[in-house]
Parts: sequence; structure tokens; C-alpha cells
Amino acid sequence: MRISEKTALKSVLQYGLAFLLPALLITGTFAALGVSPLLITGMSQLYIDFHAWFYDVLTGAQSPFFSFRAGMGMNMTGLLAFYQASPFSFLVLLFPKEAMPDAVLLITILKLGAAGLMFSIFA
Repeated sequence: MRISEKTALKSVLQYGLAFLLPALLITGTFAALGVSPLLITGMSQLYIDFHAWFYDVLTGAQSPFFSFRAGMGMNMTGLLAFYQASPFSFLVLLFPKEAMPDAVLLITILKLGAAGLMFSIFA
């Protein structure tokens, strides 16, 4: 192997581990403790509903700007900017609407893996 190939392989392994290690650690912790982050109040009452709404927006069932689901109706632009402004949010399309808690769990695990990868790149 040439030196550049060794360096490239080392980088791929380093970045792969930087992504997988946090994702696997958090998944293992959830499994070992028998808990899910979805049981936490804010996660189940906010994120699940917001991702279900985003699923409806992406499938054309809801407007991306205004919704009557929240109270007497509210402007959803801030919600899009604050909660849904992530490329990971589009993964909700891979799940049926009834499995939204599983989608949010996968998104959470992938975001933690991506955070580890970004730390490795910037450190």
C-alpha cells in the first residue's frame, strides 16, 4: 500500500469510528437501562408531534406555514426554523406516521453520531 492509501484508510476508519462510537454507546445505554428518550416529557409531547406535523407537510396533508393543530392555530414558520431545520428531519418519510416515535429515536441516534463525527473533524 502506498502512503496516501494508508492515510486515506486511516482517515476513513477514524471518521467511521467517530460516527459509530457515540451512536452505538447511546444505543447501548438506552438498551441496557431499558429506557427510551421518547419517554421524557418534552420529547414525547413536542418532538413526536412536530415530526408528525412535518411528515404531513412533506406528504402534502398540511400547510408548512400555518396549522390549526396547535391551540387555536399558529404560525409554523418558527417551528420549522427551530425544530425541523435539520437534514435528518426528512428521515420521517421512511417511516409510517404511526411509527413516528421510532423515527425520532433514529434521528436522535444519528444526530449524536454526526456530532461525534463533526467533533473529530474539527478537533
